[in-house]
Amino acid sequence: VEIYLLADPSELKGDAAINFHVAQRMGIDMHIDPDLNQPQAFREFLNSADWIVDALLGTGVEGTIREPYSTAISLINQAPGFKLAVDLPSGLDCDTGVPLGECIHAHQTATFVAEKKGFANPDSRQYTGTIHVLPIGAPEKIVEDLLQKQDSSEH
Repeated sequence: VEIYLLADPSELKGDAAINFHVAQRMGIDMHIDPDLNQPQAFREFLNSADWIVDALLGTGVEGTIREPYSTAISLINQAPGFKLAVDLPSGLDCDTGVPLGECIHAHQTATFVAEKKGFANPDSRQYTGTIHVLPIGAPEKIVEDLLQKQDSSEH
């Protein structure tokens, strides 16, 4: 396992910061290039990977995908490895299922609790691939209430 981090570690927050420190303590090899100043090194890294786990961007992304993420997503899509998106493919709007510019074309997506609203858009499947919904311990009643609220707001 190796990690290619396209962020400044000092700017990571929440789960990303926690997981960065866990990976550090585990001694996992990390390549840190926040501005993608070495695109050829990133391409070589990707081309040598059997699996590429996309956790580049999250659900809060708004507007068109900017650099260096646009280039990174394009390079990831060109790589031959199997692509697994975490929660949703980077670059995909979680509410509409429409790409915000460059968007990961994942073979599979592991999302949490329930499918994102945008996954109902049939066009999103070219980006999500097969979707796997994984439980994370959210109380079932709360999940059901939220899903019902979401369904009723669409009518």
